[in-house]
Amino acid sequence: MSGRRRARGARRTRNPVADQPAAHQPRLTTPPKELLDQEQLERIHLASLRVLAETGMEFLHPVATAMWADAGCSVDGERVRFDPS
Repeated sequence: MSGRRRARGARRTRNPVADQPAAHQPRLTTPPKELLDQEQLERIHLASLRVLAETGMEFLHPVATAMWADAGCSVDGERVRFDPS
């Protein structure tokens, strides 16, 4: 094998990833901002419970609606309404 072929083969086996610096995990330097206070979060939660109780959700799979009915939810066809209590 000539010296030229050996040098070309050596170039192919060189790992370019080994030359990269190690990755590091970025860190947040400022504390997270609170967009909503506790009262606002509670109002959103109560509103979502009201939507689930009044409007409900549709489940297309009959086994799923049967499971919700067994759990005590109101089932009307594919529509399941959840008791907020």
